Amino acid sequence: RVDGPQLRQVTPHPLNPVVIGAGSARGGGRVFARDGRLYRTAQDNTHGTYGYGLVIAEIEALSETTYRERPVRRVTPQNAGIGGLIGLHHVDALDGVVLFDMRRR
Repeated sequence: RVDGPQLRQVTPHPLNPVVIGAGSARGGGRVFARDGRLYRTAQDNTHGTYGYGLVIAEIEALSETTYRERPVRRVTPQNAGIGGLIGLHHVDALDGVVLFDMRRR
């Protein structure tokens, strides 16, 4: 919980950290809404690589006392459809444009 954009008072979620593990704990972009659902992007830092890939997880429950998400998509260098990739670190979108921070060989 935060008091507003100034972030003068931040109260952590009681389950914090709500996600643990190298495969999806670190954020990989802003939370976004699509078709009435919330999604969180996360870095997949497995395979011995920081920023190996991205996970998109649907936030199924979010309240002052609960949090639950489920992965709906993994984007890796192998399935991203772009040759020569060795990592994807971050994703964001604005006005219909999607941007990826990625690393090539």
